[in-house]
Amino acid sequence: MKMNINKLSLAVLQALSAGMVLGLAATAVEAQTIQKVEKIEVTGSNIKRIEGETALPVTVITKEDIEKTGVTTTAQLLDKIGLNSGASYNLSNGVGDSGQPGFSGASLRGLGPNNTLILLNGRRVANYATNGAAVDVNSIPLGAVERVEILKDGASAVYGTDAIGGVINFILKSDYQGAEASYYKTHTKRGGGNTDKLSVTAGYGNLSTQSFNVLVSYDKEKGDSIAARQRAFASTGIRPDLGIVNVSSRTYPANFRWSGGPGLVNQTAANNCAPALGAYYLGGNSCVYDYTAGLDIYPNVDRETLVARAVFKLTPNAQLFAEYTDVKNKAVFASSETPIDGAFTPSGAPIIYPAGGRYYPGPFTLRNGTTVTPSGNIALRWRGRDSGLRTNIPHSEADRPVFGIKGTWNDWDYEAAISRAESKVREEYVDGWLSETRLRAALLTGNINPFTLTG
Repeated sequence: MKMNINKLSLAVLQALSAGMVLGLAATAVEAQTIQKVEKIEVTGSNIKRIEGETALPVTVITKEDIEKTGVTTTAQLLDKIGLNSGASYNLSNGVGDSGQPGFSGASLRGLGPNNTLILLNGRRVANYATNGAAVDVNSIPLGAVERVEILKDGASAVYGTDAIGGVINFILKSDYQGAEASYYKTHTKRGGGNTDKLSVTAGYGNLSTQSFNVLVSYDKEKGDSIAARQRAFASTGIRPDLGIVNVSSRTYPANFRWSGGPGLVNQTAANNCAPALGAYYLGGNSCVYDYTAGLDIYPNVDRETLVARAVFKLTPNAQLFAEYTDVKNKAVFASSETPIDGAFTPSGAPIIYPAGGRYYPGPFTLRNGTTVTPSGNIALRWRGRDSGLRTNIPHSEADRPVFGIKGTWNDWDYEAAISRAESKVREEYVDGWLSETRLRAALLTGNINPFTLTG
């Protein structure tokens, strides 16, 4: 009986052993299969891993994803990413006193453009010339981008403190063969914002069989401005139905005050100001100016991008590479007319109309029915409507050559490169801007009439 039990136990053990061997063999096959997965380099890490192994929160946006969005610029693409919150965009950064006209910056996790690192093919690009601490994403050639990798976590240990908010890595096309051209045009129903874009990409050479590949990509885009008055939602800053009243006390004709007077007054307030000229009555004895109506909510833009890349295989395990990007951007920003008041001048002193001037106001009736008579010098809060919208044109250029070598040696991967990145910005003030010195001198002659609609 014991012998039978032992034989049975032995048979069971043999069956279990065979099962374990088969299980181990299957596991070995699975392990071998996993090892065949191509290694990738993850943005934000110095360690190459197999795909699916990394725990880093990296989002990849492919070329197909970009095309489906219908965007034409890098700034527009990033504007659609929920992680990019509180970013600077050239729509709202065009006023000449912003210090960064035409700048568009990414802001991952809302930590600001200065804390979001922008890379091109894993390497840094030049920071915007008038900022110095952040990259203008308008300098990234979207037409030549193959994919975008977004590291949603901080990577300061790898890249430095400017990557606290995260990293956005734009990967350009490589080993591309053939040619493609596209033309994109939009036409808006309400006018303004029409866009024309031409993209041409050509590549020649097979890296595997011919040991080289050359890629050239060229983009040209022109876009019309959109004035606030062309869109109902932006045509006025006076929206009490939404709890919004964005107005200015620097108006046309001028609000003014004098020593010993009743405060800020306007000669036209008793007759509901001058709505046709943007001056409205909202209370008191003065007027307010609806400056929002004079803004451009989208600038006139002209962008040109050239990307060239070449790769040469020296040996099966070594490659020489070179790439060059050249980006030129021009934008035309129009803002409301110049506010004329001491608070908007370098000196801070009041803007004065002299007593005894040719157009010095005589007695007039306030909104509340009181008659007042000005005396002495008058401090103005005026709007330079006659000088037109403040218009400035920033011209920005960015170029970046890169030369390098990469490959493998024994069990080591290596890569070395040298690059030079430069950003230039030149700004033209072309219309609507006033000289404080000349304006003060002209007003003191008394021959300028800021108080009424005539003269």
